[in-house]
Amino acid sequence: MIGLPTACGFGRICITINEHDYGSSLIENLNDLFIHDRPLMLLFIRDLVKNSSVDYNTAVQLSIDKKSASPYYFIISGAEKGQGAVITRTNNEVENVWLLSHSKHWYIVQTNNDHWLPPNKSWSSYRRQEAMKHLNALGQENLNYQSLLKIMNTYPTDNNLTVYSVVLNANMPSFYKTYNPIIFQ
Repeated sequence: MIGLPTACGFGRICITINEHDYGSSLIENLNDLFIHDRPLMLLFIRDLVKNSSVDYNTAVQLSIDKKSASPYYFIISGAEKGQGAVITRTNNEVENVWLLSHSKHWYIVQTNNDHWLPPNKSWSSYRRQEAMKHLNALGQENLNYQSLLKIMNTYPTDNNLTVYSVVLNANMPSFYKTYNPIIFQ
């Protein structure tokens, strides 16, 4: 395991969550947490990776089924080629399941807005488009930890609102994480 919003069950799965700007209020989220007894997703992620019987397919299904106390993007990778998913959740339902195996690209890119919506003038939509442009220029054959982290740390993909970027591989116990120094100064 690595940290609260990001964790790996090495040899099986890696999971991270990303903020989903769904529009629910803090009061709604607290109500779901305390009144409806919905878990913090940080604890849910911890439990998934701690359980050695949870593989990629199980993690995807459990993330689809679990109601949460706030909206999230669940980003899950497995140990086998083609295993990658972004599950978009509101507090109450799944809005979208995006599987790498069904992507028209060799990658999927998630920022803080919904990938199925057309690109707009928001900074988040622009971030995704720029990351995709860099990945296409790089090509799958040239992809490695350093090249991916470089793309993730290039403006506008990395900007003043970026909390952290992480590159994970479920088959390797090493990981690279960078923090945005502007936020943590």
